[in-house]
Amino acid sequence: QARIEVGELKLASTDYARLVRKGGAEAPKVSHGVRVGYRLRSGLEADSGPCNGVFAGYSADLRAVTLIARTGFCTGSFSFRGLSGTAREIDLEGRVHRPFDVRAVTFDFGLGVAVTFLRQELPGDPDEGVLSEERKTTGAHGDATIAIQYAFKRGFYVGIEGSAMVYLFEVQRTQTTSALEARFAGRLQAGVGKRF
Repeated sequence: QARIEVGELKLASTDYARLVRKGGAEAPKVSHGVRVGYRLRSGLEADSGPCNGVFAGYSADLRAVTLIARTGFCTGSFSFRGLSGTAREIDLEGRVHRPFDVRAVTFDFGLGVAVTFLRQELPGDPDEGVLSEERKTTGAHGDATIAIQYAFKRGFYVGIEGSAMVYLFEVQRTQTTSALEARFAGRLQAGVGKRF
């Protein structure tokens, strides 16, 4: 009996989330974790480039699903009337993932929703009589995600995920009018994490 308890403690220290998902009388109810990494999102408009940035998040692994809260930032470029501008995004998202463990690898499928803050800055051109311009808008996005994680000892892991996304936000048409539009994008993220 003593050997079983030692084995369970050893498993908990190396892969806590898997112990939670296996369940049982001795299993903990939840495993907490943190994760940071790099993100790359495709442009939201035809004349915009990819948005590069970082993200950080907290996760709670339950027996059936993983709940995730995450924030991220990225910056990219766009062109308008022959001028190059800068686009930035900050988002706050909530996620639900369903993991499947296969040896040291975990595959999971998830859905996410987020509030996003978008900002575009276009420098002026004094020679052409063009004034600098700044646009800000608040929107939302949702996504479907496929992810792969590889677990190391002591709760550390690395992971990569790909997402198909849809954005909803207001687009300014003229100086006085704007319209709500949907834009589609793809996103890749890679990071490292630690579970407790």
